[in-house]
Amino acid sequence: RVIASIAHGAASVRVAMLADEGVAMRLSKETNVALNDLIDMLAHTGCARVAEMSAQEVSMLLWAFVNWFGAARGQSSVVASQTPMRTTSYYALLRAIATDGERRVQEFAPQALAYFAWAYGTIHFVSLPLFDAIACECLRNKRIDSFCVQSLTRLAWGFSRAGHSAPALFDAIGVAARPAYVLQQCRPQELVTIATAFADAGHSDPALFDGIAAEAQGRLHEFNALDVSSLSRAFARARHPSLALFDAISDVAKDRLYEFDGTDIARTARAFAMVGHHSRPLLDAIAKEVLDERPL
Repeated sequence: RVIASIAHGAASVRVAMLADEGVAMRLSKETNVALNDLIDMLAHTGCARVAEMSAQEVSMLLWAFVNWFGAARGQSSVVASQTPMRTTSYYALLRAIATDGERRVQEFAPQALAYFAWAYGTIHFVSLPLFDAIACECLRNKRIDSFCVQSLTRLAWGFSRAGHSAPALFDAIGVAARPAYVLQQCRPQELVTIATAFADAGHSDPALFDGIAAEAQGRLHEFNALDVSSLSRAFARARHPSLALFDAISDVAKDRLYEFDGTDIARTARAFAMVGHHSRPLLDAIAKEVLDERPL
């Protein structure tokens, strides 16, 4: 537990520091080396002792390293030159945790199962035996029914990002997530995430998308520009042209295009074209925004 706790604390501090590039750049080279030495030592120790840890401690350790190196990957080249990643021990630990997780998957709570899928999918470290074991465990005795909506979202996202085909699991996630009372618990980003996960996985679930559309169209004022454009993209990729949803997106987007960056605008316009939804007010607003407000 000490190993997992130290790693968790060190990663939390490191993520906070790297989030502020000014702070990160003021750190001395010696400080960066010491921090990397610490995380490297914890990775080596964790590899040797992961089998002794509880399921919760293994989850803490995984969280620490995924966030540590996720933050490091997102830093600028200047900061990165001061804090080079030591990937050998990092990947060795990920392999050890995946092997141990596959062996002890029945010990993990729903939140931990979902987090494992999310973490390994997000960093594109695909362990096929681990993902197979997670899918089987979620379906065993209908454990998926005990997952909260946040865990369902993470689970779908992780398998989608990993490119791991699991039709039975996605069927079960769809059944668990589609009731209106479940979707009402979702934050905008979670509605977008689960729609994107199913679309990117190429898993058709019209009832789920109908439910997401019904829930989202009355709450689009809660969505930021990225959420709006990503939701339209997900429905277009899923080939699910919900007329009411796209009408609602058009009404909202045309008056808020100043919040959209170039990618958001392009993504939204492409989504409308893909589903054949020709919204003249939105297209006119996009043309005006691009030509008048953002000249090339």
